[in-house]
Amino acid sequence: MRREGAIALIGLASALLSVLLAVAVNVATGGSLPAPVDTFAWLSWPEVSGNVVGGSGGEGGGILQESGTLVLRDSSVDRNSANGSGTSQAGGILNSGGAVTFDHSEVSNNASTTAPGGVWTNPQFTTVNRSEIRNNIPTNCDGSPVIVTGCAG
Repeated sequence: MRREGAIALIGLASALLSVLLAVAVNVATGGSLPAPVDTFAWLSWPEVSGNVVGGSGGEGGGILQESGTLVLRDSSVDRNSANGSGTSQAGGILNSGGAVTFDHSEVSNNASTTAPGGVWTNPQFTTVNRSEIRNNIPTNCDGSPVIVTGCAG
């Protein structure tokens, strides 16, 4: 299974990453994962937008979280897509082994070939505080192996 995303979090060390700039318009259609990023990532005020993952089984168009902790605060994951053949899922965020906290953030207008288009998680997301997961295609969170608390559809 090929996994790619605009931001790939594959924890190996413990540190704090603070991103204050937009991550926009990136396209991934093959190759290997980006270099590992620290175990703890804190994204504050960014917009992760307009990113595309393609190919067979591309996942996590906006953010791919494989381990560690990700905190999205005052952030937007918007207009990303996983458009490959097969099981391309989670145009917004794919979390396959870490903890994610949303605080005053939104995941919206993302798309994927296979549900969900917004958020896919296994294990459970840690927290969804005052945040919205909406307007993602084909679903917001339905199709995720674990129910995302606070997500409708």
